[in-house]
This record gives sequence, C-alpha cells and structure tokens, in this order.
Amino acid sequence: MKTSKNNHGLIVFLIFFILLSLALGGYIFYDKFYKKENANPTESQPIENEENKQELVNKINSSKYWIYDADYEKDVLADFYLINEPIYAEDIKVPFINIDSNYASKANQEIKKVFDIAIDAYNEGVQNELTWVDIDYQKYIDTDMVSTALWYSIKATAVVNPNYYTYNIDLKTGKEMSFEDVYQKCGFTKNNINDKVKENITSIIKDRLKNFTDDNYPEGTNFDTYNNESIENYLDSIENNTLQYFIDENGVLSIIVRLSIPVEMGYFDTVIKLEN
Repeated sequence: MKTSKNNHGLIVFLIFFILLSLALGGYIFYDKFYKKENANPTESQPIENEENKQELVNKINSSKYWIYDADYEKDVLADFYLINEPIYAEDIKVPFINIDSNYASKANQEIKKVFDIAIDAYNEGVQNELTWVDIDYQKYIDTDMVSTALWYSIKATAVVNPNYYTYNIDLKTGKEMSFEDVYQKCGFTKNNINDKVKENITSIIKDRLKNFTDDNYPEGTNFDTYNNESIENYLDSIENNTLQYFIDENGVLSIIVRLSIPVEMGYFDTVIKLEN
C-alpha cells in the first residue's frame, strides 16, 4: 500500500515536471524567436502597434505597408539595354504612399509623373543607347510618421544634377510634417540645427575643392565666396519654404542643399546627413 502511494506521487511529480518543461520551452521559443522575427515588420508583414492603431490615419490598401514599390504598369520597348552596362526596366522603382489623405494623394500624383518621365526616358535609351536612366528611392517608417525620398537623373551628358522629391507625413493626421517637426524628432533644436548644417556644408565644400589653389578660383573669388553662397542657399530655402528634407532608412536626418562651386555647372545638389 505504501509503495503504491509512492508510485502515485512519483507519477504526479513527473507529469508536473513535463508540463513545467513544456511551458518553459514555449516561453523561450516565443521570447527568442517569435518576438525577434516580429520586432521589425516588413512590407509583407504589416504589423502595427496595437496601442496606436486606432489613432492612425487609414490606409488605401489595408493589406500592405505604409510605403511600398508602386505597381504601375511599365510599358517599355525592351527589358534592358546597354550603355557600358545593362540598364534594366525592373530597376525603375518609385514609392507608393499607402495613406488615405489629401497630402499623400498629391504626393502620389507627383511621384506617378516622375515614373512616367523615367519610362519615357528609358524607351528613348532603348532606341538611341545614349540616354541613361537612374532612379531610386528610400523610406523610413516609424510608429507615427513616414518619410521617403525619391531621386532620378536622366543622363545624356557627362554632368547631370539629380532631381529630388521628399515627403514626410504624420500618420496621425495624414498631413505634411514641417522641417521643424522632423529635425526635432531627430533630436535637434532651433538653437543647433543651423550651425550643424553650416558645419557640414563647409566640410563638403572643403573636400570638393581640396585640390584648388588660389590661382584656380575665378578672379575676385576664393573659398569663402562659394562656402558663403552655399550657406545662403540653405538659409534661403528655409526662408522661402523650399528646403527638401527626409529621414533616411537608418533614421538619420538628411537635407538636400544646393552647393556653389567654381567648376562644372557652377553648383550641385547634395544630400547632407546630420548626425546628432
């Protein structure tokens, strides 16, 4: 009788131990694998913060992510052509902003026009093998905003200045975010943002003109001439509300500034990344 009770207790203990092991194993799997896989949702896995979900604007397509490759039809004459290296139609990609708002709608219309221009230029390249189409975009998606930058250039000559388009949208209102909204989100303030930009402009100009001597500059000009003009270009764009800005895919604040130089076209647009 005593032996039977001991066996019964042993069986209960073993069952309890097995259940405990299964529960512990399930927790470890969830913590190490499931949570990790779902920490950074992708376009095919549009997971959102449930706490914020009801506060956000509507999507145009609820099954897709906030920004994805636009699926516009590519009416091209060939899948690729050669100019030193292959130029592929499949590389012509523009973003579609999956937000149901007036501002996003206008942005998508503008982006579609850029896409059409790129397709026309691509077909021209197929025919003359002289036109080089270069187009791409990047995106940043946070819990309460999206930011995307599109750029393209159509090269028929040696020197081409890219065209840039940037969009920053508040996911709670569907409206455009101001430069102040964006730089504050990246940790900058009114007191330090301009100094940081000026510092970067000077650094880029110095690097671009590092091989210049005093004799290389046009008469009556020097390094300061072009550095000051470039800084003024930035300040003017702030004043007239034409500055283009975005957060890159690594979460870094980026702005596009027209820099003045004494060679080539006399200027070039460049993306300045502002590390805080």
